[in-house]
Amino acid sequence: MEKINFEDLPSKDVPIDSTNLNLLQTNIENAINGTSLFEGSTNGEVTLSDNATNYNYIEVTLERNGLFKIIKINPSNAKFNGIFQFNASTSVIQLTAASYTISQNKITKSEESYINFNSNGSFSLSTNNNQITITKVVGYK
Repeated sequence: MEKINFEDLPSKDVPIDSTNLNLLQTNIENAINGTSLFEGSTNGEVTLSDNATNYNYIEVTLERNGLFKIIKINPSNAKFNGIFQFNASTSVIQLTAASYTISQNKITKSEESYINFNSNGSFSLSTNNNQITITKVVGYK
């Protein structure tokens, strides 16, 4: 957030004028709404409009079969996971997980896999199915 250091009169260096009031309003809006760094839908690498480490935290929205998760991340941690659980059918529960790495202005999926738990007690595992997508990334300062 760009801080405005107002000064008391008689100083005229930082006036309370439309320019500074608009900047103050923009600062408040950005603090509340964040800065959009990506919006779309990809199950591959995401290029952000700014370096993630310029923000105190980022929120990454992930989607899988109409289910959404928002993950709040300290970008200096560099790694995070997204996990979804849903009923793939009346007799199958599926857990899908993906691992991601943040590096400056890139988020890269390093691995994705899922496991199906069947009602008969059996299970199956699959990797690299690319079902989890990143739909939005917002940065907060």
